[in-house]
Amino acid sequence: MRSHWVQIVTLLLAGLMASPAAAQGAGICTRLQAQLASLSTGPGTSAAYRRYAEAVAKQDRQLDKVRSDLMRYGCSSGSLVAQGGRNASGCLTLERAQTRMQANLRALERKRDSFGERGNGSARRRIDAAIKANGCDGPADVTRTAAIQGIRDARRAARSPGLVAILGDSGGRVRETRSTIIIEPHASGSGGYRTLCVRSCDGFFFPISSAASPNDFARDERTCRMMCPGTPAELYYHSVPDQESEDMVSARDNEPYTELPTAFAYRSTAKPMSQACSCNMAAFYQEMQRREAILNGTQTEAPVTTWVRPSARPDPGEDPETNANPDAELSGSDMAAVAAASQGERPLDTQSRPVRVVGPQFLPDQSQALDLTQNTDRIFR
Repeated sequence: MRSHWVQIVTLLLAGLMASPAAAQGAGICTRLQAQLASLSTGPGTSAAYRRYAEAVAKQDRQLDKVRSDLMRYGCSSGSLVAQGGRNASGCLTLERAQTRMQANLRALERKRDSFGERGNGSARRRIDAAIKANGCDGPADVTRTAAIQGIRDARRAARSPGLVAILGDSGGRVRETRSTIIIEPHASGSGGYRTLCVRSCDGFFFPISSAASPNDFARDERTCRMMCPGTPAELYYHSVPDQESEDMVSARDNEPYTELPTAFAYRSTAKPMSQACSCNMAAFYQEMQRREAILNGTQTEAPVTTWVRPSARPDPGEDPETNANPDAELSGSDMAAVAAASQGERPLDTQSRPVRVVGPQFLPDQSQALDLTQNTDRIFR
């Protein structure tokens, strides 16, 4: 009897010790069978392939928008790239973003193709080897149950929408998690909206930010108005990548762009463009470069020169009347006029003169004046 209980206890202990290993082995087998089932669905239909295919499509749409912006700014005509120009700084930024996006697109395409038909054969061989190494190739009913569970997991993953976040200019590295593909940017920013500046006078618009959030709308609106000084301009936005520029709405009242009275008026050539309806991109980029240089310490503010006008000092050698002339604001012509008036002779008014003559005339008459040039021989002997 005692030996019987010893055998029972021994079997229980053995079962308890073996159960974790069995459970772990069952979990490994389930995952391997699920991976094998996802490959069995055929090339190009696995969940991983679809996620990367979606990422490639979205990245391609972002590239199309950058190419459109390059043509809008006059940086490119589609096959030729313009060098220099008034928008040289903005063109350089767009060209760099395009280069990073193209590199990102190639990386996503390689990753997508690895889950396609070319990668299924080697992946299937690796999974088969792992199944045999873990003892998962047991009875048919066990294998069938694991395969069915794997197909269910694959279908559940296929129904999951997943997440592909294209941030900024998509110039970052690719990071893959279990169910998402995230393209991380080098710069900060996590918005899902594209902001555009719209001129109210003719409906012309151009992009401001490609990955903005509602918190960035005030900043982008200030930028929009700085680009078009003196011209009414308003900020619009639309979500990316499921909407286009024609679907944008106002950041202030969410009014669609298509309801703007001047929507797409800039495309009409029947009416000449007004000089007042324009933007100054070159001046804006120069101002931004100047501010960036000041922030980076490579340029200082221009020094302000103050000119001090010297005050006049009196000449100690001049008489007081001459020194008083500048205070009276008398010019040289005024002084000459006064001097000329004082030198002229005025006729004597004998009736109104206040001086009374009481003595006889003591000066001889001018008509009887002596001629001293006559009879000089009598004077000098």
